[in-house]
Amino acid sequence: MYESLHIIGGVVYLVLGGLGSFYALKTLTILHKSPELLKTQRVLWLPILISTLFFAVSGILHLADHTLYPDPLTDLLYEIATIIGVSVFTVAVLRYSHMQIEYYSLKQNGLKQIHIEEQLQVETQ
Repeated sequence: MYESLHIIGGVVYLVLGGLGSFYALKTLTILHKSPELLKTQRVLWLPILISTLFFAVSGILHLADHTLYPDPLTDLLYEIATIIGVSVFTVAVLRYSHMQIEYYSLKQNGLKQIHIEEQLQVETQ
């Protein structure tokens, strides 16, 4: 029972990592067609691609450790790949958060400027 849960966990890592890598790579390929978007979005999508690749590798290592090649080194490599994947994904989330905060601030400043200009036009009429 315990061993089958490990195998299921490895499959989940592998599937999620594979899907995430595929869609992150697909997104980067589409963004490559638009250089101005690629400049801003690459900072976000490249770490997502890297982290999902590490999740896929950790899934492979986890499956190998519990089916084909049970070895403490394989288990250690699985743990390292998982930690790197989570760390890089956290960096992507933090970058996204920072981009959203900057966007919101820029939007608020623009709306304030529009409001001030509208009031000046009303006063001059």
